[in-house]
Amino acid sequence: MKKSNIVLAGAAALVALVGVAGISLSVFAQDNSPQNAFIPGRMWGQSLTDQQRAEIRSTMQAKLEEMGVDTSQMQARIAQKELSSADREARRSEMQANREAVQAAIDANDYKAFAAAIGENSPLAGKITSENFDRFVEAHKSIENGRKIMQDLGIEKGMGRFGGGRWGM
Repeated sequence: MKKSNIVLAGAAALVALVGVAGISLSVFAQDNSPQNAFIPGRMWGQSLTDQQRAEIRSTMQAKLEEMGVDTSQMQARIAQKELSSADREARRSEMQANREAVQAAIDANDYKAFAAAIGENSPLAGKITSENFDRFVEAHKSIENGRKIMQDLGIEKGMGRFGGGRWGM
């Protein structure tokens, strides 16, 4: 075998190894769920604790550094994903609290609380006014009653697009 072919094969193997190690490191940094990583000895869907993730990261980083791989970019991506995850969770909690405030305002037939809960940027802000809020509450209650009747009849929502769907379809 020519020396140049050996060098090319070695370089290709190194690139593949770095790629696999990078993917492995970023996957291990995420939760262990069916769409993410498989970790030998663990079942699909089991979550890793923060300590387990940290141990896996440090082990992978040490092995990569032993091979002479610069892990600074991988570490930065992992930190960014963790921050994004925390931001998403905070936003999700904020949205849930907002939905509850809107629902409470509708249940109490309180337009001022409703307007405060939806804010000025909501598409409903320009459509629902203090004059037509009673009709909006009535429509909302009719929708809730319709859902209850469908469930009482044993007609559940179909799968549909994005888990929504039509009644009975």
